[in-house]
Amino acid sequence: MDIDEDSGGFGESQGDDPAFQDPLQVQDFDRVERYPGAGICNTFSSLMDIGLPVGEVDEYTLRAKHYWPFDNEEQWNLAGWLLFPNRLSASQITAGAVEKNAKWIKPGCGFKSLNDFNKRLELLPSKGGEWVSKNLTRKVNSPAWVPENVQFWMRDSLETLKSIVGDVRLAQDMKWAPEKIYNSKGERIYSELWTGDWWPSMQVS
Repeated sequence: MDIDEDSGGFGESQGDDPAFQDPLQVQDFDRVERYPGAGICNTFSSLMDIGLPVGEVDEYTLRAKHYWPFDNEEQWNLAGWLLFPNRLSASQITAGAVEKNAKWIKPGCGFKSLNDFNKRLELLPSKGGEWVSKNLTRKVNSPAWVPENVQFWMRDSLETLKSIVGDVRLAQDMKWAPEKIYNSKGERIYSELWTGDWWPSMQVS
């Protein structure tokens, strides 16, 4: 068996093999058949979810809410620089991110104090639930090679799913109702779950 260096594994590269390509990416589709009434939602729900009054939303407000609890993109980026890859010390943050000490920072794009910065961090919602430590203990009849104890970290899969579904930035990439996709030849295209027959059959059963 040959090893394809470009594929990073055994056998031939799957990149050019139609069997491994998404039909929605390699075929043209010119007709979408939707199921009436399926997946209907409130167009303005994403705005309401982040606390914006419908009908009174301007671009500046949207951008500010997008970077909450920070006031703007510059402040968000500054926080990222302070925290990653390793958090700077309290003295470094005070000297380099507090506006009264860092005169080069544009007003409104820095922090009033170290306490101001820390309070904003505390407001950040936990994404995907909290990480918790768990342990697996070797059983009496386990093979000799099994360790006495294995520690691992995990998060609640339901909380992780809720975090993904609740992220308004991903809304346009989500499908809430099944659809039938056809190419220019009238042939049905099957790809993701929402293009198949299981989803609609489950909804009407």
